[in-house]
Amino acid sequence: MISNIEIDCELLPQYQQINFNSISDNAPIANAIGWMIFFIPVYAITIGGYINDIPLIIEKYIFVFSIEVALNLLSVYWCFYSHRYKGYALREHDVIYKTGVIWRKKTILPFNRIQHIETHQNLLQRKLNITSIRLFTAGGLKADMVIDGMDSKTSDEIKQFLLSKIQQEIVLNEQS
Repeated sequence: MISNIEIDCELLPQYQQINFNSISDNAPIANAIGWMIFFIPVYAITIGGYINDIPLIIEKYIFVFSIEVALNLLSVYWCFYSHRYKGYALREHDVIYKTGVIWRKKTILPFNRIQHIETHQNLLQRKLNITSIRLFTAGGLKADMVIDGMDSKTSDEIKQFLLSKIQQEIVLNEQS
């Protein structure tokens, strides 16, 4: 016989009370530099149009350039502002990552679902000593959880911890 007993919601674990670890303080610096690099060609096109006398009134060039600078400054500010809303936590059976200023998102990934783990560093991240750690589950081509901007030493420790937890989960499943 099949049963479907009601569960008291008050007895469920409260993940909202978790103390999240913050990502590295160098992470927003890397993101801000990325945005500044993105805007270089945008500035070049505007300045190039002005230098090559593409017919527009100078006030329009100043207006367009001002908008570009304002967007660049806003994106750099956003990198630092949104940093405080990112964090991760490791629990007994899962890892949690939270992000988002306007749309908040918390992703909980159980250890027994993780298939493999990757760490990535680009040149700028290497200089700032930060790493991205990517956690994959079965059946997907992209990472199910990406924690950007972790301190490199911490990401290596977490990677080793997760690998040991995954191995423990495999052994427990084989024994049962």
